[in-house]
Amino acid sequence: MTKFNKDLSFDEKMKIVQKEVSEEKEYLNHLSFDPKPVIEIVKRYIDLWDPVLLLAMECPEDEYESEIRTISIYITKHMDDLDVIKLERQLREVFENTFEEVIVQDHRSIDTATRIHTAIRDLTK
Repeated sequence: MTKFNKDLSFDEKMKIVQKEVSEEKEYLNHLSFDPKPVIEIVKRYIDLWDPVLLLAMECPEDEYESEIRTISIYITKHMDDLDVIKLERQLREVFENTFEEVIVQDHRSIDTATRIHTAIRDLTK
């Protein structure tokens, strides 16, 4: 995910985001396996965590779609050496980049990373 230069216009930012989304979808479509189970696992635990409380404010269920896709891609690229500590750091980084606010490492972020890690490991057994 790109950190934006504050001087960019809204339209310029949208073009960058659309390009990133297109590239991410292209990557997922060309995997040698179906990434849907990974994405579903990530969605389940990100939605439970609700790191910026959007779902608590009754935002749409797909509110974290972009972040979930980015995290799922990270997982698919690191499947063989997936580590809870690095995953938790990645989770916070993705949300910090998107929402431009600090996501503190706490029991909820660690628990989310642990649950995702465990579910992915169970999936690949």
